[in-house]
Amino acid sequence: MPVRTTGLWGSSFGWADGKAPDSLRGLLSGAFFLLLNGLFFMPRREVRITLAEPELPAPAAGGRAFNEALEAFYNAEETPALAVPRHFLFGSAPRIMPPAAVAAERATGAADAAPELREAVLAVLRDESGVDDIADDMTLAADLGIDSLSLVNVSVQLETLSGQPIERLEDLQTAGDCILAAAGRLGSAEDAAEPPAAWFASGEARPLSVPEGGNLVETAFRQAFSAPSRIMLVDGATALSAREMVMRSFALAAFIRARAVGEERVGSMLPASAAAVLTW
Repeated sequence: MPVRTTGLWGSSFGWADGKAPDSLRGLLSGAFFLLLNGLFFMPRREVRITLAEPELPAPAAGGRAFNEALEAFYNAEETPALAVPRHFLFGSAPRIMPPAAVAAERATGAADAAPELREAVLAVLRDESGVDDIADDMTLAADLGIDSLSLVNVSVQLETLSGQPIERLEDLQTAGDCILAAAGRLGSAEDAAEPPAAWFASGEARPLSVPEGGNLVETAFRQAFSAPSRIMLVDGATALSAREMVMRSFALAAFIRARAVGEERVGSMLPASAAAVLTW
């Protein structure tokens, strides 16, 4: 009797993030967050176990027909890898995790590039960053100090090397990504993740209203508090509810405040993204 389990892909006990699971750490982490959520309020993962007695082909049909029947059964409820929030304050709706295969290609694909192409890309990055020794996994922003303005110069030179446009600058995160882009293997706009289904969720129509506030930030927070579960911000494949936006804003504010003691002003340079909205 075949048994099909769905809903566990993306949990602490799977390979969805591209790494081998540590079962003991997963159990200890789960116990900690269970206590942190007061036992009863922890967001839960929906797991379904299906037992069935499908019509399997006769032995005379051969092993291939038998395997195809089993594949059809096991893939009948194929679901993406889902990450579930670890605290109820961040909501309970799971998020779709990016495919680990993309990360694997970025980690190993750059090493297969032609030596002359690698050197041409690294020369571009050295000119923009001033860093001589550059590894594939070094990030453009944190390790090389390449900001969004310098990234435009880098992308133009990479397009000259590859002969094709770079559809999304946000794909260039590491030196290895730049090598893949120059080789024409970073992907295109067609590879972009689909917007989360929550963004299109239909509900009861309501008239548009904006609460009173002394400034735009105060108004946004009041709007968030009026409907904390409503989707408020979408960036790529990520959809944040109003509650999640507020929590992340407070966490980021504490991080910045601790590093800006005695300062009157704080400047930040970020691309147009969810991170920029939260920072602002």
